[in-house]
Amino acid sequence: NTGAAAAAPSAPAGAERRALLRAGVAGLAAVGQAAVAKEDRVATFRVELEGDDNGFGEIKVRLRPDWAPRGVKRFEQLSRIGDLEDAAVYHVTGQAAHFGLPASPSLEPAPIKDDIVRAENKRGTLTFKPSGMARVNEMFFNKEDNTWLDRQGYAPIGEVVEGMDVVDRLYAGYGKRPNRHDIKMEGNKYLDEDFPKLSKIVAVEVSA
Repeated sequence: NTGAAAAAPSAPAGAERRALLRAGVAGLAAVGQAAVAKEDRVATFRVELEGDDNGFGEIKVRLRPDWAPRGVKRFEQLSRIGDLEDAAVYHVTGQAAHFGLPASPSLEPAPIKDDIVRAENKRGTLTFKPSGMARVNEMFFNKEDNTWLDRQGYAPIGEVVEGMDVVDRLYAGYGKRPNRHDIKMEGNKYLDEDFPKLSKIVAVEVSA
């Protein structure tokens, strides 16, 4: 029963989440297409590799609001409310490593508008999926140059500055077999049962 798997958040947590999501959407609307002038912010991903590799690793990503202000703000929002904690890297191929669906089904933020594509989808960039894919929380690391995605609206939001070797070690044995709908409905309950070797993001911290 997939519906039973999505436990309702407690009242305080749910209220805080709704407030954060409303604030995030309002902030995104204010950004518009202009680049955001702020100092470099680095997101540190702590990753449990699992699979045949095991162990832990870190990936550091320089966020680029000058490339994709809406995507960066949503990424920071997801980090603040903990939606990336324990999230599986669920589709991994030779081209890319996809993540962003939360470990536990919960209130989902509203979709955000697309950013103009200002940077190429080269190896080492972190990219937010465009609105045609429901631009809510799904992202991927480019493991090779995928510049053909540029003209399809895929806007990179940052670039790996350390730990690309960890990206290359994310477990790829399942390819694209995990079902996105089932992940959305059941989260890690589904993945742990059917795809136990998947790498997971333990935590994400964004520098102040």
